[in-house]
Amino acid sequence: AEAAYRAEATAYIGDHLGRVPVVAAARLGRTFGVYDPVGQVDLDRVEGRPKGLAVAGLLTFYATAALAVVGWRRLRRAGWSWAALAPLWGPIALVAVTVVAFYGTTRFRAVAELSFILLAAVGLTGARPPERAPVDGAGIDAHEGHDERDEHEVGA
Repeated sequence: AEAAYRAEATAYIGDHLGRVPVVAAARLGRTFGVYDPVGQVDLDRVEGRPKGLAVAGLLTFYATAALAVVGWRRLRRAGWSWAALAPLWGPIALVAVTVVAFYGTTRFRAVAELSFILLAAVGLTGARPPERAPVDGAGIDAHEGHDERDEHEVGA
């Protein structure tokens, strides 16, 4: 029986190879809430999530993802390299590869949620990398226009 199912599955795959890009896009879309989100909420209910929480989670993800895009742009414009941002985009890429290879569902996105949240925080705050300290380690107080070491000298 197993061999018959395998043969049928292999034949089906062979007959539908042209649909691979469409299926991959649908899996990504389901996972990231852009393809049939109402249908995905219903599937989330099958996994035991109450409908209200599934809808709230989806809406929260939309807001977080939008702010994450803003955060990503800010970091890239501030000069952060792809390599420096790998800890943030890596989990998102891992989720994307996983759902394309297997199937798309909201719970797989959990691995990438922290990346979205951190990028959204940058989007909200406009965080920039700290200014580099001068090579000699001396900091200049921009408000007063004098060297910080002057305030800390013994006997001053």
